[in-house]
Amino acid sequence: MNELLNSCLLTFVILLTLGELQAQNSPWKRYLVAGNEAAQYGRDAEAEKWYRLALAEAEHFGEKDERLATSLRSVALVLKVEGMLTESADKLTEARQLFSRLLQITSRNHGANNREVGFVWMEIGEVFKTEGNLPEAEAAYKRNLIIQRINLERHDSKQNGYAYKHAVEELANIYCLQDRYKEARLIDTIVPDCVQGERQP
Repeated sequence: MNELLNSCLLTFVILLTLGELQAQNSPWKRYLVAGNEAAQYGRDAEAEKWYRLALAEAEHFGEKDERLATSLRSVALVLKVEGMLTESADKLTEARQLFSRLLQITSRNHGANNREVGFVWMEIGEVFKTEGNLPEAEAAYKRNLIIQRINLERHDSKQNGYAYKHAVEELANIYCLQDRYKEARLIDTIVPDCVQGERQP
């Protein structure tokens, strides 16, 4: 599961702005680095502590500063992983709430169809799935799929292609969990992994 957190953190890396680069010795930067190091070695509770300190600092910067989005994402991700590991409903609920706030901020700053917005929808979907709320998970994954399709149509890049394929797989997995294999196949011409080997209806 630690690999899951590391993968999530890598997936959601945001390039630091010039102002952030000039402030690498700031308390916010130190807290974030400490949190990343703790997360890398599986010390999730310690990572949560450092990320919360980073978030408290970032609240002073305002919603247009990417440090706030980075901090929200970091806290939400570690809470999600902790919630999945410990089956803590409180951790999962707080993770979802932070992802929802991140969604609003990212949408305002970058537009509702920005690829990063889709990624946040995907995280929200994963939390709902873990909580057993498949209808809400499905709705979130559908939003991500729509956004990633828009971005792929705008620019057929390797990154956009990967994001779209991943979105197809995530939505298909929700269908497959409910034995809705036909719907999973009809999402796209991409054949999802979860229906490989399944008989055609």
